Amino acid sequence: MLPFFPALYKDELLYSLFSRYHMRSGNRYIKHTFNDLFSKTSLIPHVLIPKHLCTLKRNLEGFVTIDLNDWITNHTLFYYFTNFSDIEVRESVFHSMVKGEVRNFPIPIEPNFYLKFCPECVKEDYKLYGETYWRRCHQVPGVYYCFIHEKILEDSSVISQVRYKKKTSLEAATLENCLINESSQYNTFWNHTNLLWEISIQCSKISSVNLQVKSEDMHEIYRILLYREGYVKANKKNFKKLAIDFINFYGVEFLDLIGEPSEVNKKCSWLDLMCNKTQGTFHPMKHALLTLFLNESVENLYKYKSKKIEPFGKGPYICLNPFASHYKQYVIKDFTLETCPKTKEEVGIFYCECGFQFTRFSNSTHVFIKQIKYVDDKWWKRYLDWKRDFKAPMGYETRLDIKKNMRHKFNWYSIGYSRSGAKDKIAQRRNEFINLIKENPDSNLEAINKINKQPYAFLLKHDKKWLKKNMPNVNKYISRSFDWKARDTEMLEIIIKAKEVLLNKENPTKITITSIGRITGKLDIIRKPENLKRMPKTNALLKSIIETDEQFQLRRVTKTIADLVEVGEFLTVSKIRRLANIEKGKSDIVDNKILDACTKQSN
Repeated sequence: MLPFFPALYKDELLYSLFSRYHMRSGNRYIKHTFNDLFSKTSLIPHVLIPKHLCTLKRNLEGFVTIDLNDWITNHTLFYYFTNFSDIEVRESVFHSMVKGEVRNFPIPIEPNFYLKFCPECVKEDYKLYGETYWRRCHQVPGVYYCFIHEKILEDSSVISQVRYKKKTSLEAATLENCLINESSQYNTFWNHTNLLWEISIQCSKISSVNLQVKSEDMHEIYRILLYREGYVKANKKNFKKLAIDFINFYGVEFLDLIGEPSEVNKKCSWLDLMCNKTQGTFHPMKHALLTLFLNESVENLYKYKSKKIEPFGKGPYICLNPFASHYKQYVIKDFTLETCPKTKEEVGIFYCECGFQFTRFSNSTHVFIKQIKYVDDKWWKRYLDWKRDFKAPMGYETRLDIKKNMRHKFNWYSIGYSRSGAKDKIAQRRNEFINLIKENPDSNLEAINKINKQPYAFLLKHDKKWLKKNMPNVNKYISRSFDWKARDTEMLEIIIKAKEVLLNKENPTKITITSIGRITGKLDIIRKPENLKRMPKTNALLKSIIETDEQFQLRRVTKTIADLVEVGEFLTVSKIRRLANIEKGKSDIVDNKILDACTKQSN
């Protein structure tokens, strides 16, 4: 049990709490503080995501009550690191913070290089408490402002990235390391203050609350937002326009200022990957940038998880077949989105069970047919009968202007089919496709199309609904044979040359599968056991040339002795060990080799 423990301030980082305890405890060495808090003398304290909190709670039992959930969510950057991640990652991070066990931490997020502070907050802290502390909200990557005083944050002299520290330390916030600088690095860009403020707000929200979104939800959420802003039409993304508008919105100068790559207009850039269906975790600041650009706020993203792109509203949808009894009734269950090749406008293709297919513009406020795609024979006969008496009602339609428009659409449909002969060929192509499936019952669509692709291509264009219902059920890939014997012979020659390269290196390199693979560029082939089973000669050669630790040490010793003898140096055991980087007692054979060489030269 600890003799005392400081009280936790509002929004104080746990790292700051531990640092204040170290400063007040009088411990000379930091390992004594680690032993007090975590019962460990060797520990690397993570500034934003501390570990072993369960041990700390146990050591403080009796006079301090700790709510670990409150500590983790309100005094660390747990949400910042785990929002936009999978549930497994969130649970793994939480378990690591509580238990301290080493687990996978696949989150590419680094803290700010220096811990940050607000000069006004420091002045107020010394008036109220006689000391200051590191605030959690000031250390969030992407937060540039203190929201209380609306001042730009300053960099302290305390390095927060552990790998750049010369030694492990716990440094509390003081007037010595929180020097007030009148000119911040961000003050030179006054025209970007609004953007800095907005980005700071978004990043602060990411670090403060559970956004209730996972990485797998983000593609669909961004697709809906991109569609709303006009960057997606018929499931096709206009990335060129998106990248240009994104750069114009923020500006290259601003993106460089906050440390984000400004070359987002290239394929496979972070902007392109985030908008595509790419698995992976992206930096929360990138989510903040994209969300703000799409006129949304991060705390509202969860609302789009269950939404769908519905340019025509929720189904069912209206049928515009004037000869059907359900004319202008909402009976169509589904539609597909496509882009008009001429106007580039988004159109919906509606398939009614009555045998009538047509398209509509998605951006039109009026319900009308853009183009008739397919008419069943019975409706076509009804249309021809009506065409003889134009004054009669067109099925269930009586308005003259609509009848004229319908006649125009039916005429264009008739001209299109008479030119291509599609109407007469549909039955023929259906029979051809069915016969191909019957003749090749074990073949999938890829194999059938290799035999004869014309029926499938024709039906895909003119009878898509029927084609979907009659696709082959076989779902397997065609096995492709590979000449492993030729590969085996080829790899033999490549590996022999790689061995000679490794043996002739100035600085000896151990001969392993990895070192051979890196030189040959064939690492993906030779590191897989199943591939080596198919290449017995290559496998046998690798087993014969791969070095053990002892063999590699002997080779280093032999080379070192030869080099010393060549320049006329006197051989000593310590000199050979130092130059060959050999530890004593690792191998009797190596030790005897060194002693024999020294003894032989002395004699």
